[in-house]
Amino acid sequence: MKVIVLNGDCDYLNQIETTIKSIMVHNQDVKIYVINPDIPHEWFVNLNYYLKQIGAEIVDKKVDPELLDQMHSSRNHISTAAFGRILIPKLISEDKVLYLDSDIIVDANLDAVFAIDFGENMLYAVPDFYGPHKFDEQGYVIDDEIGEYNTGVLLINNKRWREEKVADRLLEMGKNDNHG
Repeated sequence: MKVIVLNGDCDYLNQIETTIKSIMVHNQDVKIYVINPDIPHEWFVNLNYYLKQIGAEIVDKKVDPELLDQMHSSRNHISTAAFGRILIPKLISEDKVLYLDSDIIVDANLDAVFAIDFGENMLYAVPDFYGPHKFDEQGYVIDDEIGEYNTGVLLINNKRWREEKVADRLLEMGKNDNHG
């Protein structure tokens, strides 16, 4: 089963629904978690009525908005709800998780993404288009220089994140005004 995590709040429901529809057009056997502080549970019940007919499921993962309100971002346009993604190891039990920003359109099947072997890697991320990266023929970064990555698409080794207590460390960093 493909485990995908989205994150957002009630104000972002249209984008979340669009992302879910784009996932379902190209994929089967999907479980989608939505980390959120305020989306009504009835929305999940109604959506599951349709998703279960095609072998998919959507799961409501509530977070305490006060916990997220402690987070600081260096960018004004980023809401505190965006920090819900760092709670994935605390909220999701599966070992391999694909995190997608809730405004992404999936235009292909994701089987190849879920077939990626982590080895000892903690995650795979998409390099920022403008970053100083060199790529091999498969599109993987081959240079050792650490550039910027788009955190809107993350294939997470959730088992390692739990073992390494990544969520706790990121929460501490997010509370500090100098990070974000």
